[in-house]
Amino acid sequence: MKCGKTHLLIANRLTYVSSRDMESLLARTSEIGRMLNGLVRRWKTRDIRYRKPDT
Repeated sequence: MKCGKTHLLIANRLTYVSSRDMESLLARTSEIGRMLNGLVRRWKTRDIRYRKPDT
């Protein structure tokens, strides 16, 4: 998610996004990233448990 953070920092420097909004957006994107990582981990463990053996 570093690319999104970089875009927000640039937008802030160019005054497209206020510092307050940037901090809020960074916190929200961080939270969403953690949620997505948890979902991917869950899918991976589920996939391993339910995978059929090769015949």
